[in-house]
Amino acid sequence: MNHKMNRRDFMKWSGALSLALAAPLPLVSLARAGTDAALSKETRLKMGTTVTINLLASSKDQASEALDRAWAEMDRLIAVFDRHRPGTAISELNRTGSLSDPGVEMIEVLNRARDMNRISDGAFDPTVLPLLDLIETSFLKNGRPPETADLHQALSRVGFDQVRFGRSGVSLGSGRRISLDGVAKGYIVDRCGAALAEAGIRDALINAGGDVLALGRRPGGKPWRVAIQDPFEQGRFVRVLNLTDQAAATSGSYEIHFDPERQYHHLISPKTGMSAGSMVSVTTVARETARADALSTAAFVRPETLNQALDAEVLLINRLGRQKMTSGFKRMLG
Repeated sequence: MNHKMNRRDFMKWSGALSLALAAPLPLVSLARAGTDAALSKETRLKMGTTVTINLLASSKDQASEALDRAWAEMDRLIAVFDRHRPGTAISELNRTGSLSDPGVEMIEVLNRARDMNRISDGAFDPTVLPLLDLIETSFLKNGRPPETADLHQALSRVGFDQVRFGRSGVSLGSGRRISLDGVAKGYIVDRCGAALAEAGIRDALINAGGDVLALGRRPGGKPWRVAIQDPFEQGRFVRVLNLTDQAAATSGSYEIHFDPERQYHHLISPKTGMSAGSMVSVTTVARETARADALSTAAFVRPETLNQALDAEVLLINRLGRQKMTSGFKRMLG
């Protein structure tokens, strides 16, 4: 049964859920928006997922120029934050442990990560990467979780409080490596939205595999409609949101897993080193995609984080399929 609740009730329910670090998954899909002569749509593979940009433009030339700007901005920032690609800023940071010229974008994203780390009481922690790599490698090689000793060794290299950064450089601290996936993808989507605005686009929807930015309205002057994937049944949606000048992000534990039972997945607790066990999906809505992105991750780890984030609305789905949402989230349902 689904219930509307205030934040105090929400925290009572969510406090019993186990902690895990979640990275955004492609769990949010564009609901049917209708057709219009001024609606342009383009899809490309970026950031390991499908990215779709829908926009309303006054002409084909304006649409083409706006799309070119948005894709160019995305490519430029991917070259900073893609930890899987050699030679990117974050890859070099992980390889050497430091950066002497991090650039404005890296500092902005690290600042957002630090803010979420603080309000989540350490539950949002980009230095969890050694734990994720350890669990993935253990299942690939041995088909089982890592040994306790190996887990403790990886945990000793987790802690965002040891990361130092500023305009003059970034230092990770001994043995640390970071993944900014839980905030950088949303940040990139926001910057693509800014690129569209610079090209004169007021109405657009960007969907980057679960990180969604809705600018203005869809054809007909109605809010953009965004569907949330059912975590238990592929191709089925549990909710549809109406969004106008808002962003949404979903973190989930059911699409990337290492064992048939799906008990071990990529959503790792930075405190215990183990995967989450109670929740399967967290969707947050905020003004910026980077905020929604990081907050969905943090809320998956530590639901109490929402006490410090009054600027967002949320839907949680636990392993039993039970849904809980804030009253503001319910008002956005289509």
